[in-house]
Amino acid sequence: MDVRAWKGLKLAIETKKGDRRKPTHKPLKDDYGYIKGVESDADGDSIDVYVCDDDPDSELLFVVNQKDEEGNFDEHKVIVGVSSLARAKEVYLRNYPPGWNGMGEVTPLTLEHFKWWANNADTSKEIKNGYFAAKENKKAASDAQRFVRVEVPDGVGGVL
Repeated sequence: MDVRAWKGLKLAIETKKGDRRKPTHKPLKDDYGYIKGVESDADGDSIDVYVCDDDPDSELLFVVNQKDEEGNFDEHKVIVGVSSLARAKEVYLRNYPPGWNGMGEVTPLTLEHFKWWANNADTSKEIKNGYFAAKENKKAASDAQRFVRVEVPDGVGGVL
């Protein structure tokens, strides 16, 4: 397994671009793995990441609400190495078979916002319209403050 540093995060690459995650899957168009130390509340594993080489200097991460076959929230996938919402969606979809319907809402976050989200959000729940639920153990003073709004960075492009 290849572990690389990216903007202070450790990305563990399990499947390199051109390889298959499983024998029946198509070859990936981007490196795929997970972010070490960033655990998902959805499944208890580290949050998965696709690493595109379009723009490695981009400070943006795009969080995908991935859906299961019934259309319910399943888990988050993160796209790094791109600088627009449209490109993040393309990168996500090109790594799945044609007709894949698992892509839900995609939210761009700055690196600082992502780190805050990873530490404070209940990642068993999806990000909706830029809002996400706080973890219960880091609950705000009142229930009315349980949801946090993420501001979309300027210049990201696309409509959420």
